[in-house]
Amino acid sequence: MKNLNKYIVITSLMVSFSYAQTDNKVENKPKVVKEVENANETVQQASKATKETVQTTKETVNELKETVGMIFPKKNKAKKTKEIVSVQINQIEYGDENLDALYKAISKAKGIKDLSKTFEDNRVLITATYKKSADDLWQSVPENIRDSFKIKAVSENNITIALKK
Repeated sequence: MKNLNKYIVITSLMVSFSYAQTDNKVENKPKVVKEVENANETVQQASKATKETVQTTKETVNELKETVGMIFPKKNKAKKTKEIVSVQINQIEYGDENLDALYKAISKAKGIKDLSKTFEDNRVLITATYKKSADDLWQSVPENIRDSFKIKAVSENNITIALKK
C-alpha cells in the first residue's frame, strides 16, 4: 500500500508538473509572438529610417555637387574647332621678299592646314585653317619676320598688317 501511495503521489506530481509546463508554454507563446512582432516592427522602422537617410543623403550630395559646380565650374575641355584665320597685308607688291618670308613662316606654323594666298590691287590675303586665334598665329611667326610689318587691326580670326616703310 505504501508503494501504491507513493505511486499515486509520484504520478500526481508528474501530471501536475506536466500540466503546469503545458500551461506555462501556452502562456509563453503569446509573449514570444509579441516579442517576434515587436522585433519585426523595429526592423521595419529601422529599414524605413535607413531608406529615408539614404534618400536625404543622395539629395544632399546632389545639392552639394550643384553648389560646387557653381563655385568651381568645369572647364570646357572640348576641343576647339578649326576655324579659318586670315592675314591681310595692304599696299604690298606681289613677290615682295618680306611677303614670301611671312608666307613661308606661316606655312611652317604648327597646326596650319589648307594654306592659301590671293593677291588683288596690291593687297594680299593669306588664309588657313587653324585651331588658335589669328594673334596666336602671328606670334608663331619669327620676330625678325614680324619686324618687317606693322599691325593695323587684330580680331579673333583676322589680322591686318602693312609693310613698314
